[in-house]
Formats: sequence, structure tokens, C-alpha cells
Amino acid sequence: MIKKHFLKLLLLVAILAHFAFGATPKLILVISLDQFRYDYLTRFETHFGEGGFKYLMHNGANFTNSTYKHALNLTGPGHAVISTGSYGNQNGIFANNWYDIRTKEDIYCVDDRTANGIGRVSASMSPANLIGSTFGDELRMHSSFHSKVISISNKDRT
Repeated sequence: MIKKHFLKLLLLVAILAHFAFGATPKLILVISLDQFRYDYLTRFETHFGEGGFKYLMHNGANFTNSTYKHALNLTGPGHAVISTGSYGNQNGIFANNWYDIRTKEDIYCVDDRTANGIGRVSASMSPANLIGSTFGDELRMHSSFHSKVISISNKDRT
């Protein structure tokens, strides 16, 4: 239920942006920085360049009072909420690690034995444990798969 409302809200924002700016936005950017409190944006704003965070704060959607309503503020669950609009009971990512009583194994939230990693010899990672679609998935489906979705991170859980 929450996920449907979140995705509808994102589509509404895109539609409103279309009418407000006269064209469909060319770029939708989601930035998530672990341990980066919101007040850092306002506290250090004078140190930001005109084309960086300051530009995004004044010309983009800026959520100033967002909260997580889940117990564990860990990377996996946090990024799953941001990307899907749903909590762990719906998207399947409620912790970075958990014990699966069916398989009697410890599970890492992005572990996927069936995935082939690029340039990796060790275990590969994927969003296989994530249930449902992400904001990027919905954007691609909405554009008949003409949109490009790119994720860049220094953590496998994002």
C-alpha cells in the first residue's frame, strides 16, 4: 500500500515537473549519503559551489523532514526503502544480514549465488532478495524502457 502511494507520488512529481518546466525532466537524481544528516546541507551551504548541492537544494525536490519508520537504520534496509518506497515487510530487505530458518543459512541482503560478478572471483551480489520493483524499474516501464537507469555506489548494498 505504501509502495503504491510512493510510486504514484513520484510519477505525480514527474508530471508536475513536466507542466512546471514545459518539458519532461532530462535527469532524475537520487543521492543518499550514509551518516549525512540533513542539517549538514544548511549548516555547510556556504561551502557548496553554485553547481553542486546548492543547485540541487534550490532547484530540485528537497525533502527536509523525512523519517524512517523501521527499526534498523542499516544500509540495506535504508536503500531498499528509498528505492522501492516500501518497508522490509514488503520489500524483503529488513536487515543487512539475517538467518533463514528454511535453509538454515545466514543470508547477506545482496548475496546471490546465481549471479556472475564483473571482475570478481568471490561471491556475487544482486538485488535478487529484493521483492517488487524500484523507482528505476517503474521509470523504465513508464517510458516503455527508453529511460536509462544507472546506479553508482561504493557499497554492494546500494
